[in-house]
Amino acid sequence: MKKDKLVPIGKVIKSQGRKGELRTRIYYKEAEKSFLFSRIYFNLDNGDIQFRVESFRDQKDFLVIKLETVDSIVEAEQFIGKDIKVPESEL
Repeated sequence: MKKDKLVPIGKVIKSQGRKGELRTRIYYKEAEKSFLFSRIYFNLDNGDIQFRVESFRDQKDFLVIKLETVDSIVEAEQFIGKDIKVPESEL
């Protein structure tokens, strides 16, 4: 089976709070209003890695996302400046 192409839908601006949340800018307003993605991808050292979204909330012009395995500011900092990607088939 062919791997689905990953498409950027936003970018991590900075870490948010002490629990590892990510402040993000979402490119598609439709996606920001009803963030239906339970899994998102980031290109880290070993290529595109999948993360499960634990929670999200709207905060002014940003979307704050909490990933399941990211629980501190230090862990969140690796995502700053990274594109948030989802499979093209989920758009």
